[in-house]
Amino acid sequence: MASTLTNVDAVEAVLTKIHLSDLFNNFVESKVDNLATCRALTDADLSRLGITTIGDRTRFRSEVNKVTELKTHTRPQRGEERITQNLEERISLFRPSRSRFTATTCNRQKNKKPRTWTCEFVCLSNREAIKTPTGEEKVMLKRAGLGNKKIQFCLDDSEELFRKKLFSDEGFNKLRDCGGFERLRCQSNCRILEIISSKCTPESLRSIIGGQSKIYIRPIQTNLSMSVSSVAQIANTSEIKDKCIFCDKDILITDLRDHLKDCDGNVQNVQSSEPFAETQSTSSFSLPTEFDSVDNSDEDLPDLHLARNNNETTTEMTGQTEDLLKQTINSCIDFCTEHKVTDPVDILRHIQEKIVCGRDLDLSDDATTNDGETNFIMVDRDTLLQSAFEEIPALTDLRLTLQVQFYEEGAVDLGGPRKEFFAILMRDIKQKYFDPVKEWSKDYEVVGKIFALSILQNGPLPRIMTTDLIEELFETEEPRQFVKDLRKGLDSLGFYQLVRSLPSLVHLFTPIPQTPITFKKITTLLKPEFSADGSNRMKTEKKVYSKFLKYLREAASGRRGDVNLAKVLKFATSVEEEPILGFTLHPSLHFSERKSHLPTGNTCINRLMLTVPENGEKLPEEDVLFNFFDYAFCNAYYGLQ
Repeated sequence: MASTLTNVDAVEAVLTKIHLSDLFNNFVESKVDNLATCRALTDADLSRLGITTIGDRTRFRSEVNKVTELKTHTRPQRGEERITQNLEERISLFRPSRSRFTATTCNRQKNKKPRTWTCEFVCLSNREAIKTPTGEEKVMLKRAGLGNKKIQFCLDDSEELFRKKLFSDEGFNKLRDCGGFERLRCQSNCRILEIISSKCTPESLRSIIGGQSKIYIRPIQTNLSMSVSSVAQIANTSEIKDKCIFCDKDILITDLRDHLKDCDGNVQNVQSSEPFAETQSTSSFSLPTEFDSVDNSDEDLPDLHLARNNNETTTEMTGQTEDLLKQTINSCIDFCTEHKVTDPVDILRHIQEKIVCGRDLDLSDDATTNDGETNFIMVDRDTLLQSAFEEIPALTDLRLTLQVQFYEEGAVDLGGPRKEFFAILMRDIKQKYFDPVKEWSKDYEVVGKIFALSILQNGPLPRIMTTDLIEELFETEEPRQFVKDLRKGLDSLGFYQLVRSLPSLVHLFTPIPQTPITFKKITTLLKPEFSADGSNRMKTEKKVYSKFLKYLREAASGRRGDVNLAKVLKFATSVEEEPILGFTLHPSLHFSERKSHLPTGNTCINRLMLTVPENGEKLPEEDVLFNFFDYAFCNAYYGLQ
């Protein structure tokens, strides 16, 4: 009996230690009267006993473990201690949900790799900077050891560890003496920077900006030095040496030209070469007087030869690319024929895997960025069709992943801007070239290239032609001239040959009615990511999500004006319907603490962000909140329509 009382007293002592002594009667009534039983309690059991918050449950278990260890070290395991040990062994065998508290699993947890987060930082030198740096400024910052750098953190790092890594040689060591720094990010659709209000920890920053956005670092008290860093000097200094033919000394190749000016052996050579220079000058023939002003010196000849050689090299490389593409197309046709692959989706997936090269088309993880070769183009959103028709023909290898940069916009294309580019372009092409057809236009070859690129790089399918035109495009032996041009553009990536050999691919061009986005479809696509179960943050997030669901129902029924469910999906993913090959990274709905209640979207990772009130503030009235939603979802293409 004394032993039982001792165990009950231990349970009461644990509850008193964590300031929950008023719950002791609940434990007694439920016959939780010893530490072994306490260690076996699940989260649901503790909630029924009155310990509802995550923090209290953590402190309770920690205190139970401390008391148990103290009892184990203070007296030998006999009698009831042995019973306790047997009970724990049975728990570890038959209660796998609680087995994480056993020694074996704890060891496994210790060996588990920590969660990491890699972010791109841009360190500015001017403490008054309010805009993102230009191209020239980026080069100067890079030479000074500032500018862009990717730094990896553990998500569990504290603020002190975050600062330590940021100040290291891997980061920006010049920040150590600047008197503090601010963290900023670029506002949408402009280069203006705004301060990030959050804790200076990787976990907090990642929850606010996601995995792709850049963080700009700005000094507070003093400007950072723009002198070339020693690391940059070492990196840019060549260690290759060559022998001076006049003095027979090994000289660094970067210093060789300056050495020749002072080399003793070279002085005599320079003097002996002067008469030859005069002879060459006097022996050159003279042109008629009207051309005397034209500079015909031989200095220009190497440039002409170089230009000719560059053109020959480019032509040779283009020919090699075309030959490689033909081999790849024939290989895809043979594979699909041999394995009897007839589904156009499966064929397209195989073709995309074999033809597209360079950087991955889309992100597969929201914590990393993709690296690799791309076709980089810059286009004007206001005159997108014109600028696209100037940029696309200049590309020499259409197989590379397209990287799109809109004028005066800071968004980095990791998949989202490219999909938006193709969506707008396909709409404009339909209006200008197919509604109605302009047979006299010379642009249809470029249109064909854009069709092929959009199909291969997860853009919208070109289902904007009539069935008669599709038949003429792929079946007629002598089509009209504009159809021949369109066919040539498609075959720049082998699509004419592919459709002729694999007829089911014509489905990619056949016009079909667009399937409307339903309430069930969009709620299935935009899956919410809530905080830990039972937390106060989760309760608030569910309130916001409940309001959002009500808003979606109103949008689905046409009660939100111009907003429909397709626009909501487009805001988060850049597309109004699910791509034919699906989303590489499944769309998601996240919550963040911000002052503004305007939703934000990250189309590169297909994420919609809703605002949770800061510091326990109340949500706005429903009408006000829904007006915020309307304003955001009508803000298509990063600008009000």
